[in-house]
Amino acid sequence: MEKQIVDYMEEAAHKKTTLLRHAFGQYALRSIVAGFLIGIGVVFAFSVGNMFIDVPGTMLFAGMSFSVALVFIVWMGGELFTSNTMYLYTGAKRKRVSWRDLLAVWGVSWVGNLVGALLLVALVVGAHSMGEVGSDHLLAVVAAKKMGTDAFAIFLKGILCNVLVCIAIFMPLKTQHDVAKIMLTMLPVVAFFAAGFEHSIANMGIFGLALYYAPSEMVNVGLALNNLLFATLGNIVGGALFVAATYLHLNAQTSTNVESIRQNA
Repeated sequence: MEKQIVDYMEEAAHKKTTLLRHAFGQYALRSIVAGFLIGIGVVFAFSVGNMFIDVPGTMLFAGMSFSVALVFIVWMGGELFTSNTMYLYTGAKRKRVSWRDLLAVWGVSWVGNLVGALLLVALVVGAHSMGEVGSDHLLAVVAAKKMGTDAFAIFLKGILCNVLVCIAIFMPLKTQHDVAKIMLTMLPVVAFFAAGFEHSIANMGIFGLALYYAPSEMVNVGLALNNLLFATLGNIVGGALFVAATYLHLNAQTSTNVESIRQNA
């Protein structure tokens, strides 16, 4: 079953690359859609989480709310940078796509996600839909904590985050039941959000909102960009090396072992 999933990821990498090459506008729009939907998850998470800010398990409630974002993206066909780290690395290692294709898809999806996230932020700000957001609001507290973390810790949290995000994409491929797919998508997302790991695309929405509502010495553009840089690098390592490379190796070994058994039989 794992080999079938790895084969699926290879084919998905080829399809993404083909779409980018021959229909750039469509691919870019799908990337914008993904960033926009992640932004909706961010708004939902912090609107709900702030209701429980003085209750143990605040981030668990927020994570449960945020987890709908990845479900939206999977079912609506968005192009999310973090899962693309797994898909494109698989395709490139199997020589189905080139390393240049990998960089192109990663770059366009990242930028598209940023545009989508900032578009969502602009709409939310214009609609005043989050109400009053002071320095004690959960959004401001979390943004300040993320921006105040040192670079290496952000990088490591980025790895941990994207391991869970890619698991959230990987596991549902093992079932044909829609309800099971949704639950398997949501659970790892709840885990990474509640644990405070670093998702570069979610952080785009978090920082965009925080910079408007609660700018301060601890919440500023420079610190936001620093976080996005190291979170992105961590996300790449987590998705490409910790998940994709691991399962490429495991299934290559499995194929070799099976062939060896056949030859010795």
